Amino acid sequence: MDQVKEFVEAENIKCSTACIQNDEVAEGIHEYAKLVNADLVVIMTQQESNFTDLFLGSKAQELINLLDIPVLCIRPVKKKDLTEFVLS
Repeated sequence: MDQVKEFVEAENIKCSTACIQNDEVAEGIHEYAKLVNADLVVIMTQQESNFTDLFLGSKAQELINLLDIPVLCIRPVKKKDLTEFVLS
């Protein structure tokens, strides 16, 4: 999360991060997004193997339905070298 924040801020884009400690994850993210007046929410989804599994019935789908701002879902990919974040 810190690595992505540094990368975004290096492009002069305002960015804030938070770890949501709420039993209702989607609601916690929704409240934080309102608090910081977010224009975009970026989340990491689990490594599901099927495209439809990325959203259907998941917390990501619940969040997408709850928010009135865009949600960018990123599926993590294992990399050998994690010392630098590079767009491919």
